[in-house]
Amino acid sequence: YAFLCKNSVSKSKDKTYYLETYKEFDNEKDFLEQYSPGNGGITPFPSYMYCTNFLKKISLVSLPGAKYFDIVLLSTMLKYGSIVWLSDTLMYYRIHDENDSNIEDTVGGIALLNYIAKKGISKNQDFFVAMRYDLWRKWLVKQDKVNLFTWRNRVVFKFLLLKSFYLARRLFFWRAVFRKIKIFLRGN
Repeated sequence: YAFLCKNSVSKSKDKTYYLETYKEFDNEKDFLEQYSPGNGGITPFPSYMYCTNFLKKISLVSLPGAKYFDIVLLSTMLKYGSIVWLSDTLMYYRIHDENDSNIEDTVGGIALLNYIAKKGISKNQDFFVAMRYDLWRKWLVKQDKVNLFTWRNRVVFKFLLLKSFYLARRLFFWRAVFRKIKIFLRGN
């Protein structure tokens, strides 16, 4: 078993994530889906406890690297047992400007999406579309405003516009919106 001890993540003394009951993952699809935007998900790697015997069995060279290596590593560990998220607060994780999670890595995000697709998860599933949407949205925001109308930026903008309409019609999207509102209201 790998355990995530996380009822809350501390960000400037505000709780940014609430887990009301424990969650158990025994397959990669459910675990990877948790990392999609609005699904409650991005969890700090240091909050996991796992048996190093299983870690030694994994060939780290064969796993795609980059920024999202921790997600890939944890999903690979599901071959050896379940991952359980506990609702008890056993640690606080300080979020600051120098956190790795604050640095966007488009190449790493594409590598993660390719890894998810290779695991047999359809690119048309809502959580996959949401992850791809979020990746390209963050990429477009970082682009130089002078080059806003280049061919590549127009293609990405068109993708984002069309997927905005697609996501707005999905229950998945509205659940994520209400989850964010609920977390915001708990903090106030």
